[in-house]
Amino acid sequence: MADRLAGQRVLVMGLGRFGGGVGVARFAAEVGADVTITDTAGEDALADALRAIEDLVEAGRVRLHLGGHDERDLLGQDRLIVNPAVSRPWAHPLVSAARARGVRRTTEIAMLIRRLRDRGTPIVGVTGTVGKSTTAAMIDHALGVLNAPHALGGNIGGSLLTRLDEIGPDTTVVLELSSAMLWWLGEALPGFSPNVAVVTALSPNHIDWHGSFEHYVASKQIILSGQHAGDAAVLAPDAEDWPTRPGVRRLDGTSARIAREEMILPGAHNRRNAGLAVAALTALG
Repeated sequence: MADRLAGQRVLVMGLGRFGGGVGVARFAAEVGADVTITDTAGEDALADALRAIEDLVEAGRVRLHLGGHDERDLLGQDRLIVNPAVSRPWAHPLVSAARARGVRRTTEIAMLIRRLRDRGTPIVGVTGTVGKSTTAAMIDHALGVLNAPHALGGNIGGSLLTRLDEIGPDTTVVLELSSAMLWWLGEALPGFSPNVAVVTALSPNHIDWHGSFEHYVASKQIILSGQHAGDAAVLAPDAEDWPTRPGVRRLDGTSARIAREEMILPGAHNRRNAGLAVAALTALG
């Protein structure tokens, strides 16, 4: 079955120095989209990321408009795929111009989750100011030890879009979700929340992106806002007063006591992360 991007014209906003746009650009090109990439940085700054898509550029399947954003690049485009690293996107001139022109705005993570949802794939989402990478990796590692089909993505590792053929309804996908990713999910995929949501420690962070701590917290809370009866929320003490929807199981992430001698990773913070991971695995059954 052809992907919904086939035959569409898409503008990828932000290739990223760390290759944040590489996976989504490759996926879009491979499913038959007409792809243009725009980035404020030039070729030298983006050298590593450009090498990763050199074959697509040389084949004429991806065009590059580097060194700045130009609203004229939106002409004829069906979608604008925004790198979540772009701060305060609601006020960005290119995003605002896309909205005014009726160009659909989305992100790599929203595109991935939409396709996972189509497959009926269970999703564990992990967010928090600190500890989310470790907790997500612990959950994914434990699934592997249990010989359960699994995949790890989001803000950790590369894009899972290019690995969709490996993922089915029996695969548990663990996603580390940043506050920026979650804000975009609220915009591009309203009503979505993971089957199991995990919230680690919370403190002021990324205020330059959000503009305020209140906006940061509200973006994080999107991980819970679309859950349904039967889903589960694993909440650390910093988030124990966050509301959940009716029928959502609330699990105390501190209830699992992990002894120091049971841990390879040192530190009380990692024992707390392990407790959250155990609670998430319990929720998965």
